[in-house]
Amino acid sequence: MHEVTLRLTGVSALGKHGVLDFEKQQSQPFVTDVEYVVALPDPQDLRDPGQINASRTADELSDTISYADVADLVVARIKGGHAQLIETLAADIATAVITKGARKASVTVHKPAAPIKHEFADVSATVSFESEIIREKKRRYVIALGSNLEDPVKHLQDAFLEIYSHCADVIGASAIYRSAPILAPGQAPQPDYYNAVMEVEYDFGALRLLHTLQEIEAAHGRDRNEKWGARTLDLDLIASDFTAVDPELILPHPRAKMRRFVLAPWHEINPNAMIADESVARLLPLLAQQEIERTEDFLVPGGIENLAHWIEEYYLGAKSDAQIDDAQQNSGEMSEYV
Repeated sequence: MHEVTLRLTGVSALGKHGVLDFEKQQSQPFVTDVEYVVALPDPQDLRDPGQINASRTADELSDTISYADVADLVVARIKGGHAQLIETLAADIATAVITKGARKASVTVHKPAAPIKHEFADVSATVSFESEIIREKKRRYVIALGSNLEDPVKHLQDAFLEIYSHCADVIGASAIYRSAPILAPGQAPQPDYYNAVMEVEYDFGALRLLHTLQEIEAAHGRDRNEKWGARTLDLDLIASDFTAVDPELILPHPRAKMRRFVLAPWHEINPNAMIADESVARLLPLLAQQEIERTEDFLVPGGIENLAHWIEEYYLGAKSDAQIDDAQQNSGEMSEYV
């Protein structure tokens, strides 16, 4: 993906906005400038996994936010309900542009006929907003973890620690569940999946967390060449306390409510969990036909209350392994001189 900044300037319309009584009755001109940032796909983002050619070009109106649509919403707001302040008009327009999928929006509303007793060139107000996916704010996030290659349980537990190292806190971590893979028609068989869910607090934006998860996947050898293919590690952002529709991230995850292997471990750590205004507890019985098995393994061996002790053991064990490797290497080097 890459970001593009679009600018629409000088959109004018008549509206009834202002503090004075006559401004509520008589229309006057308002002029608006809008600058907004959208994320557009690169050609490689549009390729179907396993295919050589892109399924479509990276040159579609549906990938962006049409400046004609932005002009329409500017005019509609100016002609719409009364606002005392041009600051309010600018904020309303910026919010509408963000709602359409922009990552950032900066709106300036000019009031050239403002009731000022002195000669002036212009009066304006500028408001700048960011999408919730890039806004830096401590939030809770639900993350689903999955693996069906090599040593899946170890991949999940290692990934848990790697995610934890980037987060302010871990609220919950589930047991590990086993389930049959979901395959496309004609797709070759795969090993069973191991899945778990963790709930974290994260200090920065959702998009930054998403990119961190993708880096962790890559470090575990994640291969994206086949849709629904086997994988060493799969990390998905499932939900937070806001909704988002962005080319890189949709929250809540659009398929999570149809996956028992996501909802069951989530319900385990948060019985009151909600997704898209629906209770996870109510959704689970609707997915009873999806067979999953709760294993004896946990993301945190011994449970979340054992986290500090496990981390200490984990790193002590890693240090011991490194010392053994160093000793073996030094022994091999010394043998050359014997």
